[in-house]
Amino acid sequence: MRINLRLSTTTTKFHLSGSPYALIVGALACGLRLTHSHSHPHSHSSLSLSLPLSLKMKCHEIFGRCSPELVNEIFSHLLEHEKAVYKATVHNLAGQQKLRPVFVERKPRQERYLWLQQALSRKAADNLAAQLFQIWLLGAQRDMICGFLDTLDIPHDGKGVFEDLPAEPSKEALEKAISELLEKHRNEVVSVYLNVFQAMDEKGWKTLDALLESDSRLALPLKGG
Repeated sequence: MRINLRLSTTTTKFHLSGSPYALIVGALACGLRLTHSHSHPHSHSSLSLSLPLSLKMKCHEIFGRCSPELVNEIFSHLLEHEKAVYKATVHNLAGQQKLRPVFVERKPRQERYLWLQQALSRKAADNLAAQLFQIWLLGAQRDMICGFLDTLDIPHDGKGVFEDLPAEPSKEALEKAISELLEKHRNEVVSVYLNVFQAMDEKGWKTLDALLESDSRLALPLKGG
């Protein structure tokens, strides 16, 4: 099955590649419009992704602001639960910098994760950063996503995926939903999710933009800070 995630009129094909781990990631994402078309039953899933033209923070910038602890969580999750995606990511990022994947793979784990974070913080890796956030959030943070959507009475498939971004909720409803998230989850994880939520739709919610800027609980450190 072919999966297309359409976010604007211009769509860019995204491939995680690198022999022998040629892969096209077909992850569904929270807050995206989904359309499906069928291809050969034995072909890889594929994904078309276009990011918004204007954002306060793009996914590669969000990755650059993640703490070492969260970076470790993200890559540890991918390595344990999405090994093919993890290996393809290493191959893709090494290729972007004209390096052999073994250069990255032989690094000690923490040094390797730091290298991957730095590589994903580059503008050229924005599509890949977006995909990895989606896979991690829907795999490791599904309860948080579903709780947020349920509090706002947004229908979803039970896994945190819905087809169309609904009308923007009131400021009061959004503040209540965010406060409930912060009571149950780490501030940084909530902030990353909400920033990625905004990044995945070209319109987003203006009230959420304002809260991400004004609520100190949702602040992410400056890159290198």
